[in-house]
Amino acid sequence: MSMIIIRDAKKEDLLNVAKVKIDTWRTAYGRIVSDEILNNFDLDEQAKKLGELIEQCDGKKFLAVAEASGEVVGFAAGGSERDGKHGIDGEVYAIYVFKEHQNQGIGKKLMEYSAKKLEGMGFNSMLVWVLEENRYKRFYEKHGGIQIDKKSLEIGGEDHFIVAYAWREMRDFQ
Repeated sequence: MSMIIIRDAKKEDLLNVAKVKIDTWRTAYGRIVSDEILNNFDLDEQAKKLGELIEQCDGKKFLAVAEASGEVVGFAAGGSERDGKHGIDGEVYAIYVFKEHQNQGIGKKLMEYSAKKLEGMGFNSMLVWVLEENRYKRFYEKHGGIQIDKKSLEIGGEDHFIVAYAWREMRDFQ
């Protein structure tokens, strides 16, 4: 395994980050989300949305990448918790790692980076929303996340459930 570097994303990273997002949606959510949705992702559109996130990085949001051998192999994004009803102030909005780079500790490094980044922004706790059918949700349980909520989410006209895993204190992430 090559050395993994976790760092803040730059505009030059956006297309590669979008590739990670699209690829991981297809591998993680196949048979969960319709093929029509998975096959109609637009790389430039996803890069533009991620670019908007970078532009919003005002000390309360972040976008970070995981690099291996100079290539972006994963990313995490986060900031203020968006619902405001859980007594949690920080949120990891997304965390994705190419399938071929999973089970190498990259996801854990991205979550540790996210916790430190959120803590540095003044947040004391964090949560992440995960599709209930996502087989990777055990990752959050393994690292100390406690399921605190479940709600319906529409994706491309289909109803799904998402669950929230929370860490009441940043140090609770293991």
